[in-house]
Amino acid sequence: MNRYSIEKLLRKKAAQLPEAEFKFNASPDQAEIIIPVRKGRAMRSAFWVAIAALAVVVLTFSVCFAASAEFRNTFIAAGEEFRKTVISLFRASEPEIVSPIPTGRSNTIQFIGRQNIDDIADVSYYNIDGDLSDNIAMVNQPDGSIKYYLITDNGATEITQIINHVTDTISFNGYTLHLKFGYGTLNGKPFLRDETGEYSASDIPEDVIMSWPKGFFNENTVWIHAGFGRQADYTAYYLLYDLRTGEVTDILAGVIPEGKSIETISFSPDYQKLLLFEFNGGWPGECIYFDAAAGKAISLSDLTGIDNIYLCSFVNDEVLFIEQYHNELRENMMAGDYILSGYCYNISTKETIKLFDENDTVLYASMGTCIFKENENYKIVTFNGEEYIVEGIDLDSRYLYLMNRDHTKIAIINDSADSNTFDIREIGIIDLVKKEIKIIERKGYEKIEGTTIGWNDSTSLFIYVPEGAIYLYRFK
Repeated sequence: MNRYSIEKLLRKKAAQLPEAEFKFNASPDQAEIIIPVRKGRAMRSAFWVAIAALAVVVLTFSVCFAASAEFRNTFIAAGEEFRKTVISLFRASEPEIVSPIPTGRSNTIQFIGRQNIDDIADVSYYNIDGDLSDNIAMVNQPDGSIKYYLITDNGATEITQIINHVTDTISFNGYTLHLKFGYGTLNGKPFLRDETGEYSASDIPEDVIMSWPKGFFNENTVWIHAGFGRQADYTAYYLLYDLRTGEVTDILAGVIPEGKSIETISFSPDYQKLLLFEFNGGWPGECIYFDAAAGKAISLSDLTGIDNIYLCSFVNDEVLFIEQYHNELRENMMAGDYILSGYCYNISTKETIKLFDENDTVLYASMGTCIFKENENYKIVTFNGEEYIVEGIDLDSRYLYLMNRDHTKIAIINDSADSNTFDIREIGIIDLVKKEIKIIERKGYEKIEGTTIGWNDSTSLFIYVPEGAIYLYRFK
């Protein structure tokens, strides 16, 4: 199987799984890490897409948050010069001494201890039988239920949840959809939780779709997955489900051209807009932009004036990140070597900025932010017109990068793993607000093999060890 076939297979698998809100770039419809092959050419790593898919499996809990933060809502005016800022490096003079956390399925969460690393970061250690998202630990119970705990600096406090359960069966397009999910409020915020588990992946009947909730379209209506078909015939699809009446609305009816197969569907953070991406014979085709609130659909190329779209995703509710290919895509993708440019497009103002072009050596491009090398310097360019010159560190391909949801910090990770785990020797953040890079070294990292790394919230990172341990990093 060639590299692109592997990537496409993983995209398809991830598209059929519930999406975590915070994860190691797990979304199949987001741009992944780009690693340079030579100037102007980029290669996508199927390995890191595979690690991303693991994060989807581990983090199946989704909380709905409002898009906010001043940093996210600005956009450079057409023709305006990028504003340049210097980012300086702060490296901890002392390392984190990594020790294995006692593991075991205890059906609870236990605070083990904390280290302060040179006043740059606090590292907390937890034993947990479950998952973590936005400072909330979800702990599995013997009866199949879940208890929720709010993570604090010195432990965890159990919190109560208001939850309703939906169990329903729907007929759609010749298929039977099984719905089983919970919804309500958790720690004062609305949330959805998939509770499907009736079938394993190997014994789902051909005419059955295991559906899950994606997000709230409004207070009383949620998007539910209704993708149908198997393997190469799979088509991504979503319906609207009324929580009060159980009524289903096929809002995408007529949006997808007849005979077209939609590979992935990406949602804006407020779940009002969608990007539907077509693959034609396994190769990128047309992308459709659909404003669900207004009921209007248009080709993304017609909307933006950008053709040959390779990938597209939402930066926020109003800004799109688009990658455009320039050379013969089929021939060069098979060789793992193809040329891309990156743009951001503002839906409201109809303004476009170019983040990078085919002559740039790109290290990372995702969520409207890119890192690339220009002459002897490393630069970070963001969707809102900021340009940062990085000093004191070579941001080369040793590092992996992951943007937080507020677009204010980028995780920087030095991973030495040769396997499907993370052996992390360095971890840090690029703080775009404070104009600082903070990195700490990890001593004894060889003892720990984490399978997931991601943002817990906008300021802290976690490494998850499947035996039941979490390393939580809060940078100051």
